[in-house]
Amino acid sequence: MVKALIAHKAGGELQIGEWEKPVPKGNEILVKNKVVALNPVDWKQVREGFGSLGFVLIKYNFAVPQWPFVVGADTAGVVEAVGPDVKNLKPGDKVFAFAGVGSLNYGTYAEYSLLVENLSAKEASTIGLGTLTSAVAFYHLLKLPRPREHQSFFRPEYLLIWGGSSSTGNYAIQLAKLSGYTVITTASPHQHAYLQELGADVVIDRSDPEAVTKIREITRGRLRYAYDTISSATADLAAQALDQEHESHLAVIAGAPTGSYPKVKEANSFGVSFYEELGELLAAGVLRPNRYEVLPNGLAGIPEGHARLAAGKVSGVKLVARIDETP
Repeated sequence: MVKALIAHKAGGELQIGEWEKPVPKGNEILVKNKVVALNPVDWKQVREGFGSLGFVLIKYNFAVPQWPFVVGADTAGVVEAVGPDVKNLKPGDKVFAFAGVGSLNYGTYAEYSLLVENLSAKEASTIGLGTLTSAVAFYHLLKLPRPREHQSFFRPEYLLIWGGSSSTGNYAIQLAKLSGYTVITTASPHQHAYLQELGADVVIDRSDPEAVTKIREITRGRLRYAYDTISSATADLAAQALDQEHESHLAVIAGAPTGSYPKVKEANSFGVSFYEELGELLAAGVLRPNRYEVLPNGLAGIPEGHARLAAGKVSGVKLVARIDETP
Protein backbone atom coordinates (compact mmCIF):
# COMPACT_ATOMS: atom_id res chain seq x y z
CA MET A 1 0.00 0.00 0.00
CA VAL A 2 1.10 3.58 -0.69
CA LYS A 3 0.08 6.99 0.59
CA ALA A 4 -2.35 8.95 -1.63
CA LEU A 5 -4.80 11.87 -1.60
CA ILE A 6 -8.12 10.18 -2.28
CA ALA A 7 -11.47 11.48 -3.57
CA HIS A 8 -14.25 9.37 -2.03
CA LYS A 9 -17.35 11.07 -3.47
CA ALA A 10 -18.47 13.96 -5.66
CA GLY A 11 -18.13 17.22 -3.78
CA GLY A 12 -16.38 15.53 -0.88
CA GLU A 13 -13.08 16.57 0.66
CA LEU A 14 -9.90 14.89 -0.50
CA GLN A 15 -8.39 12.76 2.25
CA ILE A 16 -4.98 11.18 2.71
CA GLY A 17 -5.23 7.42 2.92
CA GLU A 18 -3.73 4.10 1.86
CA TRP A 19 -3.93 3.09 -1.82
CA GLU A 20 -2.89 -0.12 -3.48
CA LYS A 21 0.43 0.29 -5.28
CA PRO A 22 -0.22 0.02 -9.04
CA VAL A 23 1.47 -2.62 -11.19
CA PRO A 24 2.45 -1.57 -14.75
CA LYS A 25 1.16 -3.72 -17.60
CA GLY A 26 1.73 -3.57 -21.36
CA ASN A 27 3.17 -0.16 -22.20
CA GLU A 28 2.54 1.32 -18.76
CA ILE A 29 5.19 2.91 -16.54
CA LEU A 30 5.14 3.03 -12.75
CA VAL A 31 6.46 6.39 -11.53
CA LYS A 32 7.58 7.24 -8.02
CA ASN A 33 6.22 10.77 -7.84
CA LYS A 34 8.52 13.38 -6.35
CA VAL A 35 6.75 16.67 -7.10
CA VAL A 36 3.21 17.10 -8.43
CA ALA A 37 1.68 20.25 -9.91
CA LEU A 38 -1.88 21.45 -9.42
CA ASN A 39 -4.19 22.23 -12.36
CA PRO A 40 -7.73 23.66 -12.32
CA VAL A 41 -8.98 20.44 -13.90
CA ASP A 42 -8.06 18.59 -10.68
CA TRP A 43 -10.52 20.35 -8.39
CA LYS A 44 -13.17 20.59 -11.13
CA GLN A 45 -13.04 16.83 -11.60
CA VAL A 46 -14.44 16.14 -8.12
CA ARG A 47 -16.53 19.24 -7.49
CA GLU A 48 -20.31 19.24 -7.83
CA GLY A 49 -22.08 21.73 -10.09
CA PHE A 50 -21.40 23.13 -13.55
CA GLY A 51 -18.55 25.09 -15.14
CA SER A 52 -16.36 25.30 -18.24
CA LEU A 53 -13.47 23.11 -19.25
CA GLY A 54 -11.71 24.36 -22.33
CA PHE A 55 -14.38 25.25 -24.85
CA VAL A 56 -17.26 23.24 -23.40
CA LEU A 57 -19.81 23.76 -20.62
CA ILE A 58 -19.44 20.71 -18.40
CA LYS A 59 -20.85 19.16 -15.30
CA TYR A 60 -18.20 18.93 -12.63
CA ASN A 61 -17.07 15.52 -11.31
CA PHE A 62 -16.42 14.37 -14.88
CA ALA A 63 -14.10 11.58 -16.06
CA VAL A 64 -14.36 9.69 -12.76
CA PRO A 65 -13.20 6.08 -13.29
CA GLN A 66 -14.79 4.98 -10.03
CA TRP A 67 -15.24 6.10 -6.44
CA PRO A 68 -12.88 6.29 -4.65
CA PHE A 69 -10.03 7.36 -6.92
CA VAL A 70 -6.87 9.48 -6.93
CA VAL A 71 -6.83 12.86 -8.72
CA GLY A 72 -3.85 14.66 -10.28
CA ALA A 73 -2.29 14.91 -13.75
CA ASP A 74 1.13 16.64 -13.73
CA THR A 75 4.11 14.94 -12.10
CA ALA A 76 7.89 14.91 -11.92
CA GLY A 77 9.45 11.71 -10.63
CA VAL A 78 11.52 8.61 -11.27
CA VAL A 79 10.56 5.47 -13.19
CA GLU A 80 10.16 2.66 -10.66
CA ALA A 81 9.13 -0.17 -12.99
CA VAL A 82 7.94 -0.67 -16.57
CA GLY A 83 5.52 -2.97 -18.34
CA PRO A 84 6.74 -5.65 -20.76
CA ASP A 85 5.99 -3.56 -23.88
CA VAL A 86 7.88 -0.43 -22.80
CA LYS A 87 10.82 0.37 -25.10
CA ASN A 88 12.05 3.89 -24.37
CA LEU A 89 12.12 4.10 -20.59
CA LYS A 90 13.76 2.09 -17.83
CA PRO A 91 13.82 2.11 -14.01
CA GLY A 92 15.78 5.08 -12.73
CA ASP A 93 14.89 7.44 -15.60
CA LYS A 94 13.71 10.85 -14.47
CA VAL A 95 10.46 12.02 -16.05
CA PHE A 96 8.09 14.96 -16.00
CA ALA A 97 4.77 14.22 -17.62
CA PHE A 98 1.07 14.89 -17.98
CA ALA A 99 -0.45 11.59 -16.90
CA GLY A 100 -3.93 12.14 -18.27
CA VAL A 101 -7.34 12.48 -16.64
CA GLY A 102 -9.92 9.85 -15.86
CA SER A 103 -7.96 6.60 -15.65
CA LEU A 104 -7.76 4.58 -12.45
CA ASN A 105 -4.27 4.55 -10.88
CA TYR A 106 -3.07 7.34 -13.19
CA GLY A 107 -3.81 10.08 -10.63
CA THR A 108 -0.55 11.70 -9.54
CA TYR A 109 -1.58 12.78 -6.02
CA ALA A 110 0.03 9.64 -4.69
CA GLU A 111 3.47 8.23 -3.93
CA TYR A 112 3.21 6.07 -7.07
CA SER A 113 1.11 6.33 -10.23
CA LEU A 114 1.00 4.98 -13.78
CA LEU A 115 1.77 6.53 -17.16
CA VAL A 116 1.35 5.14 -20.66
CA GLU A 117 4.50 5.13 -22.77
CA ASN A 118 3.33 6.83 -25.94
CA LEU A 119 6.26 9.24 -25.92
CA SER A 120 10.01 8.79 -25.89
CA ALA A 121 11.86 9.40 -22.63
CA LYS A 122 12.98 12.81 -23.87
CA GLU A 123 9.47 13.79 -24.88
CA ALA A 124 7.75 12.49 -21.76
CA SER A 125 10.20 14.35 -19.54
CA THR A 126 9.27 17.76 -20.93
CA ILE A 127 5.51 17.95 -21.47
CA GLY A 128 3.02 19.63 -19.15
CA LEU A 129 -0.61 20.56 -19.39
CA GLY A 130 -0.07 24.32 -19.58
CA THR A 131 2.36 24.01 -22.47
CA LEU A 132 0.21 21.61 -24.44
CA THR A 133 -2.89 23.77 -23.96
CA SER A 134 -1.14 26.76 -25.53
CA ALA A 135 0.36 24.60 -28.28
CA VAL A 136 -3.09 23.31 -29.23
CA ALA A 137 -4.53 26.83 -29.28
CA PHE A 138 -1.74 28.30 -31.40
CA TYR A 139 -0.70 25.54 -33.76
CA HIS A 140 -3.83 23.48 -34.15
CA LEU A 141 -6.70 25.91 -33.69
CA LEU A 142 -5.24 29.23 -34.88
CA LYS A 143 -2.90 27.56 -37.41
CA LEU A 144 0.03 29.80 -36.45
CA PRO A 145 3.56 28.97 -37.61
CA ARG A 146 5.42 26.75 -35.16
CA PRO A 147 8.66 27.92 -33.50
CA ARG A 148 10.79 26.02 -36.00
CA GLU A 149 8.86 27.85 -38.75
CA HIS A 150 9.65 31.26 -37.20
CA GLN A 151 8.23 34.13 -39.26
CA SER A 152 9.94 37.43 -40.05
CA PHE A 153 7.14 39.96 -40.51
CA PHE A 154 7.68 43.12 -42.58
CA ARG A 155 5.75 45.00 -39.89
CA PRO A 156 4.76 43.77 -36.40
CA GLU A 157 2.20 40.97 -36.40
CA TYR A 158 0.54 41.25 -33.02
CA LEU A 159 -0.85 38.46 -30.89
CA LEU A 160 -2.84 39.20 -27.73
CA ILE A 161 -2.69 36.85 -24.74
CA TRP A 162 -5.28 37.83 -22.15
CA GLY A 163 -4.05 36.52 -18.81
CA GLY A 164 -0.29 36.27 -19.31
CA SER A 165 0.47 35.58 -15.63
CA SER A 166 -1.47 32.30 -15.62
CA SER A 167 0.59 29.12 -16.04
CA THR A 168 -0.88 28.65 -19.51
CA GLY A 169 -0.25 32.31 -20.29
CA ASN A 170 3.42 32.02 -19.30
CA TYR A 171 3.99 29.32 -21.90
CA ALA A 172 1.80 31.07 -24.45
CA ILE A 173 3.94 34.21 -24.30
CA GLN A 174 7.11 32.22 -24.95
CA LEU A 175 5.65 30.12 -27.75
CA ALA A 176 4.13 33.15 -29.48
CA LYS A 177 7.46 34.98 -29.30
CA LEU A 178 9.33 31.94 -30.63
CA SER A 179 6.88 31.87 -33.54
CA GLY A 180 7.80 35.45 -34.43
CA TYR A 181 4.86 37.45 -33.08
CA THR A 182 4.85 40.75 -31.23
CA VAL A 183 3.18 39.79 -27.95
CA ILE A 184 0.70 41.92 -26.06
CA THR A 185 -0.54 40.54 -22.76
CA THR A 186 -2.47 41.56 -19.65
CA ALA A 187 -1.57 41.03 -16.00
CA SER A 188 -1.40 42.67 -12.60
CA PRO A 189 1.33 45.35 -12.43
CA HIS A 190 3.57 43.29 -10.14
CA GLN A 191 3.82 40.64 -12.90
CA HIS A 192 4.81 43.00 -15.73
CA ALA A 193 8.61 42.76 -15.39
CA TYR A 194 8.55 38.98 -15.26
CA LEU A 195 6.30 38.66 -18.31
CA GLN A 196 8.61 40.98 -20.22
CA GLU A 197 11.47 38.66 -19.29
CA LEU A 198 9.49 35.82 -20.85
CA GLY A 199 9.17 37.79 -24.09
CA ALA A 200 6.06 39.96 -23.83
CA ASP A 201 6.55 43.16 -25.83
CA VAL A 202 3.67 45.07 -24.23
CA VAL A 203 2.07 44.32 -20.83
CA ILE A 204 -1.13 46.11 -19.86
CA ASP A 205 -2.72 46.26 -16.43
CA ARG A 206 -5.53 43.71 -16.48
CA SER A 207 -7.67 46.05 -14.33
CA ASP A 208 -7.23 49.07 -16.59
CA PRO A 209 -10.72 50.08 -17.84
CA GLU A 210 -9.02 51.41 -20.99
CA ALA A 211 -7.14 48.16 -21.69
CA VAL A 212 -9.10 47.30 -24.83
CA THR A 213 -8.78 50.86 -26.15
CA LYS A 214 -5.02 50.81 -25.56
CA ILE A 215 -4.64 47.49 -27.35
CA ARG A 216 -6.62 48.77 -30.33
CA GLU A 217 -4.46 51.91 -30.43
CA ILE A 218 -1.24 49.85 -30.39
CA THR A 219 -2.48 47.53 -33.12
CA ARG A 220 -4.32 50.29 -35.03
CA GLY A 221 -7.44 48.16 -34.85
CA ARG A 222 -5.87 45.43 -36.98
CA LEU A 223 -5.25 42.75 -34.36
CA ARG A 224 -5.83 39.37 -36.04
CA TYR A 225 -5.13 36.87 -33.24
CA ALA A 226 -6.09 36.70 -29.57
CA TYR A 227 -5.92 33.97 -26.92
CA ASP A 228 -7.87 34.18 -23.66
CA THR A 229 -6.81 32.04 -20.68
CA ILE A 230 -9.19 33.37 -18.02
CA SER A 231 -12.98 33.42 -18.48
CA SER A 232 -15.95 34.32 -20.66
CA ALA A 233 -15.80 37.90 -19.40
CA THR A 234 -12.19 38.37 -20.47
CA ALA A 235 -12.87 36.48 -23.71
CA ASP A 236 -15.31 39.29 -24.52
CA LEU A 237 -12.59 41.86 -23.88
CA ALA A 238 -10.15 39.95 -26.10
CA ALA A 239 -12.79 39.77 -28.84
CA GLN A 240 -13.39 43.51 -28.58
CA ALA A 241 -9.67 44.16 -29.05
CA LEU A 242 -9.64 42.22 -32.34
CA ASP A 243 -10.13 43.67 -35.82
CA GLN A 244 -13.86 44.26 -36.18
CA GLU A 245 -13.78 44.98 -39.93
CA HIS A 246 -11.76 42.03 -41.24
CA GLU A 247 -11.66 38.36 -40.28
CA SER A 248 -9.85 37.78 -36.99
CA HIS A 249 -9.40 34.77 -34.73
CA LEU A 250 -9.94 34.08 -31.03
CA ALA A 251 -8.99 30.95 -29.09
CA VAL A 252 -10.34 30.46 -25.55
CA ILE A 253 -9.73 27.83 -22.89
CA ALA A 254 -12.00 28.91 -20.04
CA GLY A 255 -15.26 30.11 -21.58
CA ALA A 256 -16.50 31.55 -24.85
CA PRO A 257 -17.36 35.25 -25.24
CA THR A 258 -21.01 36.05 -24.71
CA GLY A 259 -21.20 39.01 -27.10
CA SER A 260 -21.65 39.02 -30.87
CA TYR A 261 -18.56 39.68 -32.99
CA PRO A 262 -19.42 38.96 -36.64
CA LYS A 263 -15.84 39.22 -37.92
CA VAL A 264 -14.28 37.15 -35.14
CA LYS A 265 -13.88 33.45 -35.78
CA GLU A 266 -13.80 31.55 -32.50
CA ALA A 267 -11.66 28.43 -32.35
CA ASN A 268 -13.55 25.59 -30.67
CA SER A 269 -12.59 22.40 -29.20
CA PHE A 270 -2.83 18.00 -31.87
CA GLY A 271 -0.65 16.31 -29.81
CA VAL A 272 2.28 13.89 -30.19
CA SER A 273 3.77 15.54 -33.28
CA PHE A 274 4.52 18.66 -31.21
CA TYR A 275 6.17 16.89 -28.25
CA GLU A 276 9.58 16.34 -29.83
CA GLU A 277 9.80 19.98 -30.87
CA LEU A 278 8.78 21.05 -27.37
CA GLY A 279 11.51 18.88 -25.87
CA GLU A 280 14.10 20.55 -28.09
CA LEU A 281 12.91 24.03 -27.08
CA LEU A 282 13.17 23.23 -23.37
CA ALA A 283 16.52 21.46 -23.76
CA ALA A 284 17.88 24.48 -25.61
CA GLY A 285 16.75 26.76 -22.80
CA VAL A 286 14.59 28.97 -25.01
CA LEU A 287 11.34 27.91 -23.30
CA ARG A 288 11.33 28.54 -19.56
CA PRO A 289 9.29 26.52 -17.05
CA ASN A 290 6.74 28.26 -14.85
CA ARG A 291 7.75 29.90 -11.62
CA TYR A 292 6.33 27.82 -8.80
CA GLU A 293 5.19 27.92 -5.20
CA VAL A 294 5.69 24.86 -3.04
CA LEU A 295 2.66 24.09 -0.89
CA PRO A 296 3.45 23.02 2.68
CA ASN A 297 2.83 19.48 3.94
CA GLY A 298 3.01 17.64 0.64
CA LEU A 299 -0.24 15.92 -0.32
CA ALA A 300 -1.95 17.41 2.73
CA GLY A 301 -1.45 20.92 1.33
CA ILE A 302 -3.19 20.23 -1.98
CA PRO A 303 -6.81 20.85 -0.85
CA GLU A 304 -5.88 24.38 0.22
CA GLY A 305 -4.18 24.86 -3.13
CA HIS A 306 -7.35 23.72 -4.90
CA ALA A 307 -9.36 26.25 -2.89
CA ARG A 308 -7.01 29.03 -3.96
CA LEU A 309 -7.26 28.00 -7.61
CA ALA A 310 -11.05 27.85 -7.44
CA ALA A 311 -11.16 31.32 -5.86
CA GLY A 312 -8.84 32.82 -8.48
CA LYS A 313 -6.16 33.55 -5.86
CA VAL A 314 -3.19 32.13 -7.76
CA SER A 315 -1.25 34.49 -10.02
CA GLY A 316 2.06 34.12 -11.81
CA VAL A 317 3.05 30.79 -10.24
CA LYS A 318 2.34 27.08 -10.56
CA LEU A 319 1.36 25.42 -7.30
CA VAL A 320 3.30 22.25 -6.60
CA ALA A 321 3.57 19.76 -3.75
CA ARG A 322 6.51 17.58 -2.71
CA ILE A 323 5.27 14.10 -1.99
CA ASP A 324 7.93 13.29 0.63
CA GLU A 325 6.79 16.26 2.77
CA THR A 326 3.41 14.58 3.41
CA PRO A 327 2.89 14.14 7.18
